[in-house]
Amino acid sequence: GDELQIINIAARLRVILEGPGALVNQLHLARKLRFADTSTHWLDRNRHTCVGLIRPHLVPSSPPVWKPLLDWWPPGHPPRPPATLHAWWTDKVMPVTLPESGLSDPRYSRRDLVIAIANKDGGTHVDRRGVEYDEFTRDFFTMEVANKTSEVEGDFMPVQGNPAEVALRQIGHEVLMTLDEQAVRAALLR
Repeated sequence: GDELQIINIAARLRVILEGPGALVNQLHLARKLRFADTSTHWLDRNRHTCVGLIRPHLVPSSPPVWKPLLDWWPPGHPPRPPATLHAWWTDKVMPVTLPESGLSDPRYSRRDLVIAIANKDGGTHVDRRGVEYDEFTRDFFTMEVANKTSEVEGDFMPVQGNPAEVALRQIGHEVLMTLDEQAVRAALLR
């Protein structure tokens, strides 16, 4: 959750994945790699509390916070198969919160999040942030959750944290999973 590390991760992901000069293109891997896709945006929202690449984490006596999914997956749901770089990088996976109705359909792709943090949030250079991105990361992205045990249900509290930064950690995890899996497969084929 260290903000400086988030910016570092975004800058490195941009170098690895974005544009014709990306490392995956220079190494001729863009067409070969299949990226681990841990997004839950396509699952039934009524059966889990995940939001795209993140989930609320409940800690007793503290406000809930956003956490990356990492290797956790909602029970009872099939995982997604690996995706091509283009589909994985550009598919919309993260929603925004609409004041009148809650979470929207996905509006942000992995590329959108990486580029916004790397270019607009203090990464490799700083551009002006758009109003919509500020609303997503700082103002209006909300979800309330409550702890519930067999004896008692706690009060609903808003989940704390910047969802873009947490989602970026999950994107980094997906890239590491992809490269680890692909490297093992390549080693086995030698």
